[in-house]
Amino acid sequence: MFRKTLGIALIIIACMGMAAADSFDFNVLNSTFAGSGSPLPAGTVNLTQIGTNAVQFNITMDAYAKNAPGNNTGANIQYMIGGGGFALDLSSLSNLTIGSTGTAVNGNGATLNNIQLTLGSSNYDGFGSYNVNIGTTSTSNNIGNSLVSLSFTLTRTTGTLAISDFIRTKSSNCPTQPCGFVIHVNEFNVDGGSNILTGFAGTNTPVVATPEPASLALLGSGLLGLGGLIRKRISK
Repeated sequence: MFRKTLGIALIIIACMGMAAADSFDFNVLNSTFAGSGSPLPAGTVNLTQIGTNAVQFNITMDAYAKNAPGNNTGANIQYMIGGGGFALDLSSLSNLTIGSTGTAVNGNGATLNNIQLTLGSSNYDGFGSYNVNIGTTSTSNNIGNSLVSLSFTLTRTTGTLAISDFIRTKSSNCPTQPCGFVIHVNEFNVDGGSNILTGFAGTNTPVVATPEPASLALLGSGLLGLGGLIRKRISK
């Protein structure tokens, strides 16, 4: 009886693990800002698997107060995605489309709709060549065209698309760990509204993201069900 109950418990735990493992976070850590006194990470890239052929991207850029640990710029800063956009490498895949529901928020808090997907190899200084770029249609790096957040769904219309497709080993900036993405980063002085630095930053090894509400709900229902089963066994 105990073994059967234990077996059911292990199945529930395994299911909970699968539910939570479809979402990963990448910290934007590897930067060409080295030696500038700028704190890192510059932001976070969250990926969530949707079905077998789509991945949801949520990119959030970080802000630091001038007295924050590691911030030696002497200013309150906000990192933003610049005109060079957000780049990823899918050189072996084709038939990619970006969802029309993508959203982007600029440094003034306004929502921008001019988000586009561009295919074709481009070189990102210090990180090598990437063949997919997503960003605004503007190449300007001012605060109105730079983004504090960017969300979109990338879909492969023929074939599968998985989070693992985005992870690859890159240049000397990250010789021992995967660099899935590169972001053209603008570092703004929040108080003065000026651009302190512009450069590129890549992501680090992904970590499992905090379970989403659906996963937490599954966890709760699983534990409740297990508790009920144990009480029923004890009562017998």
